[in-house]
Amino acid sequence: DPERFPPRGRPVPGVPEHPYARAWNGMSAANRDVIDRVFANLGKALAAFERQIVSRRAPFDVFVEGLRDGEAAKRASLAPAAVRGLQLFLGKARCHTCHDGPHFSDLEFHDDRVPPLDPAHEPDSGRHAGIALVLEDPFNGLGRFSDDVEAGRTRLAYLARTNHNLRELKTPTLRNVAVTAPYMHQGQLATLAEVVRFYSTLEGALPPHAEEKLVEPLGLSSQEQADLLAFLESLTDTALPPELLQAPAE
Repeated sequence: DPERFPPRGRPVPGVPEHPYARAWNGMSAANRDVIDRVFANLGKALAAFERQIVSRRAPFDVFVEGLRDGEAAKRASLAPAAVRGLQLFLGKARCHTCHDGPHFSDLEFHDDRVPPLDPAHEPDSGRHAGIALVLEDPFNGLGRFSDDVEAGRTRLAYLARTNHNLRELKTPTLRNVAVTAPYMHQGQLATLAEVVRFYSTLEGALPPHAEEKLVEPLGLSSQEQADLLAFLESLTDTALPPELLQAPAE
């Protein structure tokens, strides 16, 4: 019954004749507003929940505590291979250049030189296209569903599309990276070992962007790759705050 169960509708930018777009445009303005508000509130609720999921007691964190307070038992939380991997992370492998700080991310955007999942497709244009999408998005920080328009104005004011943005993707955190396969923007690499091998050799990598030459072959030996992998696995925290494992209070 189309009266009780109307066709699925949503905006389809640039394709006004799409069935979803026609169904969306056939709704009343009031109904579209209700759907938009539910969509925005759902997104805020999910974001609020995700901000509570904090990695804090991975073996690496315990190791750092041991360095600070001098407790040998805590320093032993990292196996010798992982300690060697940490030295590589901060030294020869240069991982800390992008993956730094407590989040193991500089929160910046870089060209990772990973080829697209489908070789027949062009590489993802990354931030270059993303900036335009963010500025046009009715749910951005300046939109009517924003909880802080002034903060949104500040964040969006400095977004500018340049050639430097091409193929740039945001540096992800490395916390819990061992349990988040597959890897890279499109899941091109199935295992963490493949990621380490790729950056060691850059076999099959895209040519460097004209303005981004950060990624170069690391030339790691098989042992060094294994040690670096052991360190990355030490960033896994299996403990969640108890309150996140309980049903929400009514």
